[in-house]
Amino acid sequence: MTGRAPPDASLRLQWIFGYNGVAKRNVQFLSEDVIVYFTAGVGVVYRLKEREQKYFHGHNDDITCLAVSGDKSKVATGQIGDDPYVCVWHPHTMETLSVLKDGHMNGIRRVQFNSDGKLLASLGMDDPSTLVVWSWQSGVSVASTTAHSARVVDLCWSPYRENELATCGEHHLRIWQQLGNSFKSHGAVFGDSSRALTLTGVLYISEKTLVTGTEKGQLYIWRDKQLHEIIEEAHEGPVFCMALAREGLVTGGEDGHVKMWTAHFDVSKTVVARSPSLHSNGAVTSVSWDHGKFLFGTKLSEIFIHHDGVNECYMQGHGKGELWGLAPFPENYKFATAGEDHTVRIWDVEKRELLETTRLDLAAMSCAVSPDSTQVAVGLKFGTVVILNAKDMSEEVRFADRREDISELKFSPDGSLLAVGSHDSIVDVYRTDEYVRTAVMQGASSYITHLDWSTDGRYIEINTGAGERLTYRAADGEQEVDSDVLDSLRWASRTGVLGAELSGIWPRYSDLTDINSADVDTDGGVVVTGDDFGLVKLFRFPCRKKGSKYRSFVGHSEHVTGVRFTSERTHVVSIGGGDRSVFLWKYQTGSPDTGEHVVAVRKSVQVSEDDEPDTDTEHFPEIYTDVENEQSVLKPSRVSRKRREKRSASASHRGVPRQRAAPNADTKLPEAGLKLKFVGGYRGHDTRNNLHFSKEGHLVYHLAALGIVYDPATLGQQFYDKHTDDILCLTVQPGTDVVATGQMGADPSIHVWSAATLDTLSVLSGAHQRAVVSVSLSQQGSVLASIGGDDHHTLVLWNWQTGQKLASARGHSEKVFDLAFDPTNPHKLMTVGVRHIRFWTRSGGGLTWKRAVLGKLDNQDTMLCCAMSGDGSSFSGGASGTVYSWSNGRVATSVKAHRGPVYCIATPQEGYLTGGQDGYVCLWDNEFSRCLKIFPISNAYVTAGHMTLTTDHPSIRACAMGMGRIVAGTQRGEIVEVYEDGNICVTMAGHGRGEVWGLDTHPTTLEFVTVSDDHWLRVWNRFSGAHMTDLRRPARSVAYNSDGSCLAVGFLDGSVSLFSSDSLLRAATVHHRDSQISAVRWSPRAVRGRGFLAAASHDDVVDLYHWSEAGQLRRVAVCKDASSYISQVDWLEDGRLIRSNSGAGELLYHDCPAGRRQLVPNSVEPLLDWHTETCVLSPSLAGIWAPEDDYTDINAADRSPDRTLVATACDDGGLIKLFRYPAREKFCRFRKYSGHSSHVTNVRWSYDGKYLMSVGGADCGVFVWSRVQSTEVAPGYTNPLDPDSGDDLAVHDLELTASHGALAGGESRRPVSALPRHLTGDRLTGLYLQSGEVYAVVTRTSVVGYNIEKGNQVLGIQHEAPVLGSAAVSANESHLLAVSERDDCSSVTVLDLSRDGDTIGMLRASNSQAEDIFRMRFSDSGRFLVCCIHKNGHYLLRVWNWKKAMQVAQTQVSGTLLDADFSPSDDLKLTVLCSKQVLFGKIVGVAIQLQKGYIPRKKKGSDRRFLCVACGPDHVSYTGTSDGRLLVWKGPIMSQVVEVTQHGPVTSVSVNRSGSALLTAVRTVQNTVALHRWTTSVAVEWHYSLEVPEDAHIESVSWAKGHVLVTTVADKKGHVIEVNMKEKKHRELMEVML
Repeated sequence: MTGRAPPDASLRLQWIFGYNGVAKRNVQFLSEDVIVYFTAGVGVVYRLKEREQKYFHGHNDDITCLAVSGDKSKVATGQIGDDPYVCVWHPHTMETLSVLKDGHMNGIRRVQFNSDGKLLASLGMDDPSTLVVWSWQSGVSVASTTAHSARVVDLCWSPYRENELATCGEHHLRIWQQLGNSFKSHGAVFGDSSRALTLTGVLYISEKTLVTGTEKGQLYIWRDKQLHEIIEEAHEGPVFCMALAREGLVTGGEDGHVKMWTAHFDVSKTVVARSPSLHSNGAVTSVSWDHGKFLFGTKLSEIFIHHDGVNECYMQGHGKGELWGLAPFPENYKFATAGEDHTVRIWDVEKRELLETTRLDLAAMSCAVSPDSTQVAVGLKFGTVVILNAKDMSEEVRFADRREDISELKFSPDGSLLAVGSHDSIVDVYRTDEYVRTAVMQGASSYITHLDWSTDGRYIEINTGAGERLTYRAADGEQEVDSDVLDSLRWASRTGVLGAELSGIWPRYSDLTDINSADVDTDGGVVVTGDDFGLVKLFRFPCRKKGSKYRSFVGHSEHVTGVRFTSERTHVVSIGGGDRSVFLWKYQTGSPDTGEHVVAVRKSVQVSEDDEPDTDTEHFPEIYTDVENEQSVLKPSRVSRKRREKRSASASHRGVPRQRAAPNADTKLPEAGLKLKFVGGYRGHDTRNNLHFSKEGHLVYHLAALGIVYDPATLGQQFYDKHTDDILCLTVQPGTDVVATGQMGADPSIHVWSAATLDTLSVLSGAHQRAVVSVSLSQQGSVLASIGGDDHHTLVLWNWQTGQKLASARGHSEKVFDLAFDPTNPHKLMTVGVRHIRFWTRSGGGLTWKRAVLGKLDNQDTMLCCAMSGDGSSFSGGASGTVYSWSNGRVATSVKAHRGPVYCIATPQEGYLTGGQDGYVCLWDNEFSRCLKIFPISNAYVTAGHMTLTTDHPSIRACAMGMGRIVAGTQRGEIVEVYEDGNICVTMAGHGRGEVWGLDTHPTTLEFVTVSDDHWLRVWNRFSGAHMTDLRRPARSVAYNSDGSCLAVGFLDGSVSLFSSDSLLRAATVHHRDSQISAVRWSPRAVRGRGFLAAASHDDVVDLYHWSEAGQLRRVAVCKDASSYISQVDWLEDGRLIRSNSGAGELLYHDCPAGRRQLVPNSVEPLLDWHTETCVLSPSLAGIWAPEDDYTDINAADRSPDRTLVATACDDGGLIKLFRYPAREKFCRFRKYSGHSSHVTNVRWSYDGKYLMSVGGADCGVFVWSRVQSTEVAPGYTNPLDPDSGDDLAVHDLELTASHGALAGGESRRPVSALPRHLTGDRLTGLYLQSGEVYAVVTRTSVVGYNIEKGNQVLGIQHEAPVLGSAAVSANESHLLAVSERDDCSSVTVLDLSRDGDTIGMLRASNSQAEDIFRMRFSDSGRFLVCCIHKNGHYLLRVWNWKKAMQVAQTQVSGTLLDADFSPSDDLKLTVLCSKQVLFGKIVGVAIQLQKGYIPRKKKGSDRRFLCVACGPDHVSYTGTSDGRLLVWKGPIMSQVVEVTQHGPVTSVSVNRSGSALLTAVRTVQNTVALHRWTTSVAVEWHYSLEVPEDAHIESVSWAKGHVLVTTVADKKGHVIEVNMKEKKHRELMEVML
């Protein structure tokens, strides 16, 4: 087969010549006769006796470092690149054990296992260098830090001390101790500054002794972090490597010597690394000692083993520079290479060894072998050509007629001529008997890249760097332009990359340098290419069609500079430019090699697999339409685009976080609220496998931003509403109520929630871009897999219970449609998509995949769905309608299941269900071999009296079976239940693809109507859309007449039609406009023969029609004068006047029936009685507009029938807002409701005002909201009394202080700061530890602790700079003290006083620069630690599991964050305090969901600021306020207000350990601190006052064992005071100068 199909040929890597001698410590013993090393992007295990190589292909760029575990069972390799990673792999099976990602940038310089092999340390090439310690088996970064500001070159674990390691580099040596997720370091002391050289390597030789090499050849001996001894002249030049040996130490250096040192640092043996081919010493860059042998590698790319006084060289290759020259010998199994290392080498293919080497005086750029194999021509730098004798590599001839590099040369077929191409853009032809120039070929506009001879030796074809393909006559050097001659030419070789027959080898969007080399096997019809992406590819030849498919092979890490078939066409040789490696591939024609090949994290390439899509769509055009439609979903929506524009417009104000303008405080919130009752529709037009049964048998699906749980028996719906954008995928864990949903957006997230309770179980985010397009839950455990909408369709595995990302990999360059877990193993899964299937296995923090083998298929099927069974079988549904059964990655069987694509496969307990484009649901047996029953989804089978389908046999996008029932979701937005007898019932219907804009409600019943771009008109009662008709074209507006008997519909094409509302038969049609009809509106009391219809269009006019007695429409007037499209129309109650809004923000008035423009004064307009209130620019609705809104931000409005409320449909965020009516004042307060994911296009009240209907644009959702009264709190979906509904409680002025009005006696209250102290000055924190036996005092520079009874100091930490922040004591383990610290990055140190203040943990977040941790609290169990953080004008809340050194969750908090405390009843719940709001948080996955607390209106304070918070048992919280009150909260609702004092703010509140009492502290205006102890019923049982200086403020209050510790600060002086509660007296413990 020709065309775009891949060739029937393959390559198998047989041998690699070369070794990366530039990298350090990169060759190691695995056993006495097995070594491991790397070259290019390949790890190599070399069995010396068998002369056998095995390869690890897990990297996608140059490998830069290598380490072997102590037991030799694991190898770790790190790479360079934009997204570098470490692979841990098994050296015998070559299986990837783990992939470690996201720890470094630019590359990885060094890796090393610790002594027990459980941890792996890596050193990055980023600037500054990053040090990371990994738990490699789990793929998790345990700890990370910046190693040093200067360059760091080496690391070494201590085999003697747990968690200790050393790093060295430019002028430094550091000893590190891993603590928690960070490190504590100590710099080693050089003593004399002249000794502070660059250290090239480090090695532990005893518990307290280290050895480092230096750039000047010395060995530094270190003891107890002090430079103890210097061994001068250990090597001549830098010491590059060191290793432990049985007798002491082995070192290697620039001088090419390997030295063994005794324990007393005497040289016991010296070995010279002399190259057997170049007869010179090579700098030793890697050394290892084992089994009494030295193993070392050199910069000359040679590997030696020294034993019994003999050096044996086991590997040789090209050295520094790049490798460009490659030429096979025509008559035997040999080939030649020439490189910039000045060498030319001849290699034997059969023996796989180097035969000859010669060194030249210039860098070699190209080479060629004469037809008789006697001469090798070499092109050098600077225009020189050398002719070598092929037998002994002696130089025979040298000439230089050009100045630039010789880039290409070839002998003629008979050997009589030599063509030489140079970077001078010229080809010279020489006669080979005397090498006299006979012709010069000029005219090329760029350098010569390739040249080939014709078979008769008369013509030469060249390729140039400018993309030219030129042909010249060899005799005279003139260009041949005769097309007949050119067409008749036959070529002796085809190594050029240009021409019509090679058009298909060029990828889309490639440039002329992307393919460096090619060669053609004309007999086999195959062309091999080498490109700039490290790939060797096989194509069919000729390859004329763009986008031709290929087989690609990886190994080279950089540009492949040359590829050639050997003369016998048995092998392919490829050379790498930067990696300098020579790869020998076994070439096989006929049936391609389909052996399974495991590949770790790759880019968009595969081994032996086509990855370039076939762009033909003639086979399954509907699939490509689906792909395009689903890809369009991932484009930024109109909403997000507008948000970006607004953010850009306000970019100049980035100095202060942008805040919304506060609503008008003088306006009132509406007394009523809304509660979502019903959602019509189902998202099926661009999703699949998103309909499931819950454990209770309820249906679970999604629409817009809502997860929906639907009980078909009661028609009841429940809603999960925590998403912020369109949900695109949904799955349910088998046998449970656990649901996972993924959304689109700028930061797309996955929510895991309960279908039974609607509680959020976890939120997963930060791993995908654009969208989450597919999710799957493992049947066992807590593993979740997700596919992203980014270009690489990233696959991520999560532990959804902890929120931890387990592993990730690039899924495929083409669209991935579905994924499924192995039911028996949560670490195995499969993905399917456009012409590909992959079987994945988790390996630590990465994923490895195995390609699926389809066999010899002309067209690989695009797979749309998949499933895995417990017996090891897997199934995929193809676009051809075939279901494939897979076993061990190969097709076992296939069955034609549907006519057209198979969109879904469901796995009930017995058998399988499939749904396809043909509109059938099929039930299959357990082996997927026999179809047991076919269920047609057609109106012919709809149960009488039920809703019908929009079309017969709609595409089935999802199907499920549970509780003995079968359901199916269609592409038209319908959910169908299938009965056992084959009859069906449409249980849910909605609009399909397109947008829904048209909405109106019946004037006398609860019926309403919608029209959509999907061509359908649906008439709904409250909870169903049973009545419908096909409009046959998109519609945008609809309206009932006054008695509800007639419907007017406005269409996208500018026409208007009338329909009977009973029969839905079309009664009349008029077509006067070219643009859409955006609004239709009947005049009041319009009935047949009496009344008018106004039709507003995007032609900037309103047409007035008279409705005749015959039921026809006659246009009577055209209302003009608008400068933009008309958006809304209202009629005056008497029908004599209409008003309209335009897109330009105009409010226009016209009379009826004349249509003349009328000018209505502003003073008159409020007096007019309008029949409807839908014009969003009406003066009565001026307050619905926010300051930042433009004229497109509100799409629609509607006034309630009782004229007390107005609802708006917002374009920003999918919100519905509820205002009081009228809303004349600017920026009125409102309640807001979400659920629609995109712009809300329309809202309408029911005739009785009890319901509000809304429709979403792109989400196609039809929502019904019930109106609730002010006394109701709507549970579940939304709180209608949300205190933040339009009421921005964030503090805008960061310097705002709480000012406290006048006292009762007229005395003025002194203002007290309501801000955290990190914004106002010094800190002084006093805390009781060890149940009150010890008190600790923390300032910005010190931490001191004293035993109260003994009076002795038990803790002391001092810093020169003010870097310390807040502190916290664990109530559960009161000997633990956490102190925040800010240096280059912020961190938290946990100290244990029971261990003399030892550091037992350190916590540091990534990107923690510029962070100030100003408040911390331990959870009641002591497991978690919450940190309140200020960073660049923003506030963060971060929770740690400090004992595991793992960040649990984080969120950004709007407003001024002050404090947060854990609920004693639940470690996962917090009360979060901001200056003007109280938030109630719940940790879900890696997120913290915050709910705003509700304060009943009668208990609100006019100018109240919150200052402190404490949590008690049973989810009770207490907050102190600036007006001297204590607020008691039960859950998120404030239940009680307690008057503490009228003389100052409540600055501190705390609850004792048992929860039986609480303590408050008030800084009064009488210069006292008033302490009150309260019972849980909030009654005072003790109080005490102590005097403080006038300018003093309270910094902290701590309470333990009947004592209170108070710290105050005044005038740079701090006081620590202890109050004895029983004796009611106090004493000053210490005074601190701040």
